[in-house]
Amino acid sequence: MLRQVANFCGMNYFVAMSHARRFQLRDARDSDFSFAEALYLGTMEPLLSELGDWDRGNFQKRIRKNFKAQECLVIVVDGQDIGFMQVIETDIDLNIAQIHLVDGYRGLGIGTQIVNDLVARAERDGKTISLSAPRNNPAIALYQRLGFKISRDDGESIIDMLRE
Repeated sequence: MLRQVANFCGMNYFVAMSHARRFQLRDARDSDFSFAEALYLGTMEPLLSELGDWDRGNFQKRIRKNFKAQECLVIVVDGQDIGFMQVIETDIDLNIAQIHLVDGYRGLGIGTQIVNDLVARAERDGKTISLSAPRNNPAIALYQRLGFKISRDDGESIIDMLRE
């Protein structure tokens, strides 16, 4: 049985999936910035270091400039914050600006359900869905399985993906 726990960008999120870990989403607050920043930097550093493109100061500036609590949800398992997501909606696109999970909670189906829900919303509303990711991010395989195509690859560390 599924129980609705949040509505974000018109999408309903539920607790209980047959194959994924049980999770909840809550609205982010300004006080969640420290958690989001640490998770973002901790996620991006190994990926971009491997590509020779890590600049901690640059990425701190980026998250500080772009984090907007009203666009974010915190992902919670058993009362513990284990991730956050930020989606920016326009008239024609849903942009997954951020989706990060604490190591140990990846590969459990949480990100898959969230992205699937976003895809369903985009399809329902006739919108594209886009994201950017380090080219060596293991989640790219998930995005491709869900119909995303690389829309920009200029040989740099970050690629853009789009699902129409």
